[in-house]
Amino acid sequence: MLAACLVLFPFSAAWADTWTAITDWAQRLELGPLVGGTVSAAYVETGDRVTAGMELMQIDQTPYLHRVRASEARVESTRVDFESSRQHHDRQTELFDIGSLSTVQLEESSYALVKAESAYDLAKAELELARYDLDKTTTRAPFDGWVIDKRVFVGQSLSTSQIVPVSYVVAPAGEYIAIISPPPETAMLATVGTRVEIEIHGEIFAGKVTLPRASGGREPEQVTARFVAEDKLIYPGTRATVRIPR
Repeated sequence: MLAACLVLFPFSAAWADTWTAITDWAQRLELGPLVGGTVSAAYVETGDRVTAGMELMQIDQTPYLHRVRASEARVESTRVDFESSRQHHDRQTELFDIGSLSTVQLEESSYALVKAESAYDLAKAELELARYDLDKTTTRAPFDGWVIDKRVFVGQSLSTSQIVPVSYVVAPAGEYIAIISPPPETAMLATVGTRVEIEIHGEIFAGKVTLPRASGGREPEQVTARFVAEDKLIYPGTRATVRIPR
């Protein structure tokens, strides 16, 4: 999903409903790492086409892998303690049932079991968080699009403690937005759904007005029209022609 803004100027052709246009990005998404660390890989460059889920960059996974392994060991340790406490509590319950154990002793056993189970549950939760952080060391494209800016390099140290640094700027591929600044006499563009044609380098794309300009005597405002250009990378500054079909 790629977006572009068309800033339009009056065109001196015979048709009053024709304008020249200059393309620009209207929609973009800034991406940065979700965890801090040293950049170990940057897989794409400015101008590259990316698909949803494609890897863009990698944070060094070493400390995150160690954290996962430590959490796995803690889970196993607390699991053993929990199983031991449960078995002990079962034996204590049997002794209590035949009158060989006091209520206070059984309550102490129950408390130890609850404590061991809580430690086990906490260890499992910490393991899930460690695995989550490990997965986030990889930054992936959220959608099919184009890389319009790269601001990261291998060896760079990134921190997410305050403001997440921008590593890549991507724009959705396929759909563009034309933002039209028409002269006041072109009132036919005031209606949502008005169909327009957008010509770029001899190719014509069908568009539709999605946001009308203001009326009521105020200064003309911009009109937004959406159009689709599959697999087309239209750079900012590209001249285009926009008109309403006869």
